[in-house]
Amino acid sequence: MRRTVWLGWVSIAVLGCATTVGGLDGRGPRAIVDPGIADPAASFERAKAANALDAKTCQQHADAFDVRFQRTGHALHRFNTGVVWEACGDPKQAEVAYREAADAQPKLPQVHNNLGALAYREGRTDEAVRQYEQALRIRPTAIAPRHNLAHLYRERYRVSEDLADFERAKRQLQAVLAIDSENLEAYEGLARLYYDRASAGDRSYALLANLVITQAQRTEEVGGEASAELWNLRGLLAVLQREPTRALKSFNEALERDPDLVDARLNAALIELELRNFAAAERNLAAATRLAKGARAAEVALALGVAKRGTRDFAGAEKAYARAHQLDATDPRAFYNMGILYQDHIGPSKDGDGLSDNEIARERFERFLRQAGADPRYADAVAHAKLRVANIDEYAEILDAQAEIQAQVERLEAQEREERAKRREELLRMEREAKEALQTADPADEKAPD
Repeated sequence: MRRTVWLGWVSIAVLGCATTVGGLDGRGPRAIVDPGIADPAASFERAKAANALDAKTCQQHADAFDVRFQRTGHALHRFNTGVVWEACGDPKQAEVAYREAADAQPKLPQVHNNLGALAYREGRTDEAVRQYEQALRIRPTAIAPRHNLAHLYRERYRVSEDLADFERAKRQLQAVLAIDSENLEAYEGLARLYYDRASAGDRSYALLANLVITQAQRTEEVGGEASAELWNLRGLLAVLQREPTRALKSFNEALERDPDLVDARLNAALIELELRNFAAAERNLAAATRLAKGARAAEVALALGVAKRGTRDFAGAEKAYARAHQLDATDPRAFYNMGILYQDHIGPSKDGDGLSDNEIARERFERFLRQAGADPRYADAVAHAKLRVANIDEYAEILDAQAEIQAQVERLEAQEREERAKRREELLRMEREAKEALQTADPADEKAPD
């Protein structure tokens, strides 16, 4: 439910003072044909905004900056080549370009920031810290590496709950605010950090988070910017305080400012599910489905399945759960929810004893249990799934017992019918014999004696 802080120096850099050097590797310039782009920075930004970064466009703009680097030796041109490749999804070529820019001009903080961002995405966090800190040694007032360090330490704190990482993240965000007292991203980051501390059990930090948000929203009013994320954070804090109505109001305030904020859509929908307003939740989740990416898309699909189950769209619910598993096969919750769907809804909605649907539910729960294992995140669901499997087994035993009882009843009834038929046949035989005896008797035998 939390936004990820951006990590890169996200746009093309403007050329400034740089040390003039020779070719890229000391062996002379590479033979690159000038693609004839008069202003590659503006042209690239237009292509990026138009979502038109195909292979040809990326190569042309990378070549355009490399031609300028060869002609002038200005390291920012080679840095911009790296920005192009990073935006085009080629981190290896981006890293080569950034390192060559750093060789040409070691005093460019944005080069080290972006090398740190690449290292962080690859899981090389120690290298990321080294690069971010190098950027800050070059320019202590640089904002981006401080944000990125804060994000890195916050993620470490969320996993380990190490208070040293919490303090490191806090110091970086406070330093940003000391440099720029109206930096909304820093306020958001600090409020998120305090929210994490509060959700980990130290509820005094919920008050601090609210104070930071209040101060940030005053800044927002002065600066004329609108931060949907601040309202989203207010909603999360209200959830911690078990105030779902106030939380939903805050999430809706966030959506008024940014209808495309996936976190707020998902958070609002989760509250609506809790309040059993399944139709409203389904509308929010349908909108979020169009926007969510990666693991968040799986979360949205899972919640959408719950909403559709609530509106009794069982086929749609099953489809949504299948989509959630497809998007994130490491998350076992789709199987858990499918089990509930079959056991509580699909089976009882059909004629018959629901035995086949209970068997499907059992299979889904068992898949959930195998995948969830001892993961503490799923401990409650694991216990519940085990109870449901036991209930399904008990139900099957009851059905088997009922079937045996019914068979026994039918055998007894058949035996009773057979015995009644035999008794009736015996009575009929005796009646026939009596009639025959009467018919064959001598009439003289019936005269009275003289």
